[in-house]
Amino acid sequence: AGNRVPLFQTPGLVEVLVNAGRAGAINDIKENGLWALASLADAADNRVAMFRTPGLVEALHAAARDGLTNAIKRWGLVALANLAGKNDIA
Repeated sequence: AGNRVPLFQTPGLVEVLVNAGRAGAINDIKENGLWALASLADAADNRVAMFRTPGLVEALHAAARDGLTNAIKRWGLVALANLAGKNDIA
């Protein structure tokens, strides 16, 4: 069946988004990186590959637990929920 989400096939994309969500220079960068990860995790075809990204789950967990804004916490939680297959909270 192959991946049906062309953006996800971009080499290094998830790593860039994880870095933005974890270490973005301003909160907006963190929020948008986490939002993009949550969006990618919403596609079932991406979930297994995303779990293989080193540091992804840890970064999402840290954002959900320790995020500096409610939006950072929310997008961390939404991304984790989407990875778990719970798509109805976004």
